[in-house]
Amino acid sequence: MNIHYELLIITPTPDSTSAKQAILQKFVDLATKSGVNITKNELWEERKLAYEIKKYKNGLYLVFEFDSEPEALKKMESEFQLMPEVIRHLVVKKKVRSDEEIAEQKRIREKIQERKVREAHVAAAAEQKKTTDKKEEVKKDPKTEKLRLEELDDKLDKLLKEDI
Repeated sequence: MNIHYELLIITPTPDSTSAKQAILQKFVDLATKSGVNITKNELWEERKLAYEIKKYKNGLYLVFEFDSEPEALKKMESEFQLMPEVIRHLVVKKKVRSDEEIAEQKRIREKIQERKVREAHVAAAAEQKKTTDKKEEVKKDPKTEKLRLEELDDKLDKLLKEDI
């Protein structure tokens, strides 16, 4: 029974682009020799390692996706361990997603994004309303104070006239 895997290999950084392609081809040949059906291979860029491994500070990352029997995988991994070109490698089982699953995930991501945008608009509208309400309160207060002062002046005048 073939199982779908993903393989990440870190190799020392080569000097030229042709050397990078040669390393990639070497691993492809090794995998096909081991009885592995490669479905995807990628040559990632050179990256700085988080810590020094086998006296290397930088490494070239190679990523493969393939279908294989578990026995063929064990054989290939044992060959990787003996190769001086491999600083580290990691093999994980990878679930193959159908087109429907990919479409469903995309739809969910879009829905989440729409909700975030809607919430941002609502929050912005609420914030704008708060600021306009505060401005209106500030505007109303001086007018009412003026009216009150005028009313107080009128009342004071009436009281003063009554006393005289």
